[in-house]
Amino acid sequence: MPYLHADIFPHQTPKTPGGVCGDVVECFRAPEAAWVVCADGMGSGPRANISANFCASLLKGHLLAGWSLRDAFRSAAAAMDAARRPGLPYAAFSVARLSPAGRATVLTYDAPPPLRLSPVGAESLPVRRLDGLEGAAGEADCRLGPGEALVLVSDGVTEAGRGAGLHGGWGVAGLCRFLSDAVIRGVPPAELSAAVCARADELCGAGPRDDATAVLCRVRRGIVLNILTGPPADTARDREVVERFLGMAGHRVVSGGTTASIVARVTGREPRLLPRAPGAVDPPAWALDGVDLVTEGAVTMNQAHNILDVSPERRISPSGVSELCALMENADRVNFIVGTAANTASNDVRFQQQHILPRTVIIPLLRERLERGGRLVTVEYV
Repeated sequence: MPYLHADIFPHQTPKTPGGVCGDVVECFRAPEAAWVVCADGMGSGPRANISANFCASLLKGHLLAGWSLRDAFRSAAAAMDAARRPGLPYAAFSVARLSPAGRATVLTYDAPPPLRLSPVGAESLPVRRLDGLEGAAGEADCRLGPGEALVLVSDGVTEAGRGAGLHGGWGVAGLCRFLSDAVIRGVPPAELSAAVCARADELCGAGPRDDATAVLCRVRRGIVLNILTGPPADTARDREVVERFLGMAGHRVVSGGTTASIVARVTGREPRLLPRAPGAVDPPAWALDGVDLVTEGAVTMNQAHNILDVSPERRISPSGVSELCALMENADRVNFIVGTAANTASNDVRFQQQHILPRTVIIPLLRERLERGGRLVTVEYV
């Protein structure tokens, strides 16, 4: 099954131009799902923003701690039930879970229903009511394929125009018509959220308005990069680890001379030396059938970490380091398989003299930098 990646495009318009928005959007990823929280604090301005942040932070904390979606939702909804009294941090909210297989589940509390957007138009998802809460709680789900999207909005969008000529406001039906027309006109997905908020602002005219938020989560086939670096601690697992690595969908990189020799032995294939730029300071790289790139280990990983934030045109090419950086930058998900066999070379004083960090140190640093760039990173030690 292909890995499906959700590109998330949020846009917000505060009630007062230049002011603090009372809506808050939180987006975060884990191996099992991408999560989106849209919280709408009561009122507007800083006080509403604090309420929305409280709600969003509560949900995010629960989900990152491993709570199920429904348990996290019920905890946050119960807190909002208790906060309906004046002066307490109440917020309406939606929380969505998008799985790598394209399954989307949305739970809403006093919030507009989610929408499903396909190349032929938009539709509101049926919402099943959840009992036991004071607020209007509901659940909706659907399956999204490549090119389709989930849309979440705050009621500043659906209520736009109320009191300014639109009886009942823009409404979900009006929003669906707008999105359907935008898709037919070819408006890029990255611009749709901003277009929704701009239209809501137009509908309000000189009449009453509220903070408006739209979040579009568009699904596409994700780009996966798998990196095998370091021999397994148990040599008896060499074949198992290599065969599993070669069976993983996506691009493949082998990093480390000993690791490359293990892969070559298991596959019976010989690596081919790749050309290098004249005077290149990075170590050599090879090609191997079934693998996109074979590089030296610690030095290459360290140099890749050092130049990952450097613009591609400034990097030396052709180069194993620049090629590794390009593969990591182009990926949505990076899976490291890290062998834990002892590496005596990492204790060599020449490595320390050049400040070449061992695999156990540089992999976590690479992970941190890649995650900061919005990529999902997993690390498995073998």
